[in-house]
Amino acid sequence: MRCGTQPGLEMSSMRNLRGTAVAGLLAFWVITAAAAPAFAAALKADPDVLVFHHTNQSLTAAITRDGQPLPAAEMGEVKLWASGHDYDEMFRYDKSDGALKLTPTGFCEVGSYDMVLTTPSGNLNLKVFTPLDEMPETLERVAASMGISLDELRRRMGLVTSLGEVKVSFSLPEVYYEGQALELELDAIEGVTHTWKVNDAVVAEGPDAARLFYVFDTPGLALVEYTASRAGQTVAAASDSTMVARVPAIEWKVPGNVEFTLNAAPGYGKYTWTVNGKPAGQGESLTYKFTGVGPASIECLCEEPASGPKGTFLRIAYDVTVTG
Repeated sequence: MRCGTQPGLEMSSMRNLRGTAVAGLLAFWVITAAAAPAFAAALKADPDVLVFHHTNQSLTAAITRDGQPLPAAEMGEVKLWASGHDYDEMFRYDKSDGALKLTPTGFCEVGSYDMVLTTPSGNLNLKVFTPLDEMPETLERVAASMGISLDELRRRMGLVTSLGEVKVSFSLPEVYYEGQALELELDAIEGVTHTWKVNDAVVAEGPDAARLFYVFDTPGLALVEYTASRAGQTVAAASDSTMVARVPAIEWKVPGNVEFTLNAAPGYGKYTWTVNGKPAGQGESLTYKFTGVGPASIECLCEEPASGPKGTFLRIAYDVTVTG
């Protein structure tokens, strides 16, 4: 599991927006794209967010420059970034005039990535998400079901607000994973009280709360809201939302009455195993034997990462079929 983000920022008081990593399989990161030179032509990818729900799915982005198809000969190196590393081997890239086609390879893994296409006119940035199964409802699907644009849905939900003395806005990736940490840091505004809410619950507040660190622990839509107030008056506000998803379960077949051992992801200080919802042991590995046949479930909750943000966790689930 790898995750990346390259949030868009439009504010006077935001210093930076950092993604923090979940140790092991979940890694959340931020890269800052180099500004295009002043003479660079207007490059555009349509769509600029590609979501792969299946490994046999191919997606194509239309690539234009100043509204005209970009020649394939001018499409240079493609890099797929996560956690500061390049994972371009996860896809095959087919270039044609005005189009870039991505097809998953056998190395494709669940995660979110920032893709950079180099051209003589500058770099073009795209988002790539690989849930590799049907994810919970995204904002795009909700908007489509309502017959409105994503921008209109965001406007109706009040996800971008600026008022008072300071204009502040931030944007979150479309998808986070359960156990992953969000970190936002704003420049301090003199004499204000900072308040952060997630789904209407206050998670950080006070004059020193310009920085938010929050671990998503519940799947579903997460609305993140920020306000700065002085003497009871709001001087700055902003909000955005993201979908929090569980790591897809691993499908596995195992014969009954045969002992097996499962190993969890290394690098955690605490492991909790359950089988069919009941406690089954602690430790990095589980040794078990099913005595019946049919469907079953195994889950391992990995907590207390040895490196990376405290409080993050990884939940690994197995959908098991016990055979006779």
